[in-house]
Amino acid sequence: MLALKLGPALACGNVVILKPAEETPLTALYCAALIKEAGFPPGVVNIVPGDGPNCGNAIVVHDHIDKVSFTGSVEVGKKIQEGAAKSNLKRVTLELGGKSPLIICEDADVDFAVYVAHEAIFHNAAQNCIAASRTFVHAKIYDEFIKKSVALAKKRIVGDPFDANTQQGPQINKDQFQKILNYVELGKKAGAKLECGGEKINDKGYFIKPTVFSSVTDDMKIAREEIFGPVMCVLKFDSYDEVIERANATNFGLVAGVITKDLTRALKFVQELQAGSVWVNTYAAMKFQAPFGGFKQSGIGRELGKYGLEPYYEITTMVLHLYIDWLSQPCRAVAILLMENNIEHQVHEISIMKGETQSAEYKQVNPAGKVPSIVDDDFHLGESHTIMRYICASRKIPDHYFPNDIKQRARVDYWLDWHHMNLRHGSVRLIRANIFAPIRKYSQQTIDELRKEGNDVLKSSLSFMEEVLSKNNYIAGGNQFS
Repeated sequence: MLALKLGPALACGNVVILKPAEETPLTALYCAALIKEAGFPPGVVNIVPGDGPNCGNAIVVHDHIDKVSFTGSVEVGKKIQEGAAKSNLKRVTLELGGKSPLIICEDADVDFAVYVAHEAIFHNAAQNCIAASRTFVHAKIYDEFIKKSVALAKKRIVGDPFDANTQQGPQINKDQFQKILNYVELGKKAGAKLECGGEKINDKGYFIKPTVFSSVTDDMKIAREEIFGPVMCVLKFDSYDEVIERANATNFGLVAGVITKDLTRALKFVQELQAGSVWVNTYAAMKFQAPFGGFKQSGIGRELGKYGLEPYYEITTMVLHLYIDWLSQPCRAVAILLMENNIEHQVHEISIMKGETQSAEYKQVNPAGKVPSIVDDDFHLGESHTIMRYICASRKIPDHYFPNDIKQRARVDYWLDWHHMNLRHGSVRLIRANIFAPIRKYSQQTIDELRKEGNDVLKSSLSFMEEVLSKNNYIAGGNQFS
């Protein structure tokens, strides 16, 4: 989790203050030592252990902090959002609680489903926001699933986390330990059947036996509230429309899982389950390239992937008026060097328009950032029109395409939307360019020369132009020809 926060923030050029949970500061402090050893400049990464009400709150309300990313409870997430709004309206990303459903269909391999469900809830002693704490099992395989799940839970080794044979360690502290045991009692009183577990192990430490409840109904607290402990709640369902409705009937929407051999059914679940991630025939399949975050009260925003970068930088729209002197290089096809590794931000979109001309659009995208503009010696003042566009590969414009009779000074406007950062390549490249320029009939010789030099896309476009021009038509505006 520490890496999920530090990675995108640092990659986007920010300095970071990281406050670990007060119960688990040691990993963060060890990471701080590694960061210092790696040679990070002082002040770029700052690890500040402390409690939430004092240390955490000071970060939230500080006017010189621009962004807060928080992983934790819904209760604390709401306080952070309130504090951010009352201070400098800082940006907030929240990854909060969950009551995640795992739906096991009638066609599932029961042994495989039992294993997936077991790991989905008991991993890390269920101290995990994505724990599958509601397991919905089709009525046709419900009894078999319960029997095998209980047998597997009883085999789980609970004990010293430094022992290589241990599968489940302790709960984080006494308060959480007692909270989990209280939920077990609530489940029994509500009528759920305790199949196994539900009690502490040993007199020392905060160890709880893996717990399995059957006959759980949607109205029970153990099925509605986040327990954050090793308690599997197994609910029965008969129809798929019913289970989708029940799975979505929660204030949370972090993740969901589905186990089925039917691809069509799986895709229906993916479309209709209200969750930020839906895993089919697997669980907890998180990858750094895939965005992660929740619906509803499970959070705001996304982490990981390109969406995980967006909260850590701002977007600037720039309008820059340039004057291009055509006297120095009269041309029909002019290569304009727009950008080449000289701006800190990745240019997502560039539009270029020569104003006050009745014009056609010529569009070319290429990684070198060079955009040729088709310019004619007949300039007609008036409204600009988007007539046609086509994309071709980067290529050198031969010198003999430049006529000698163009004498014009034109104004070009650039609209820059600095939206996405290309961190993989580490450079600024042109992604899109729209060019408005005047156009008249092409000579057959020029078209033949262009076709000879161009690639397949260019040749196709030139064939279209040749067809239009052969009919002695002029481009009039819009997408119409007269």
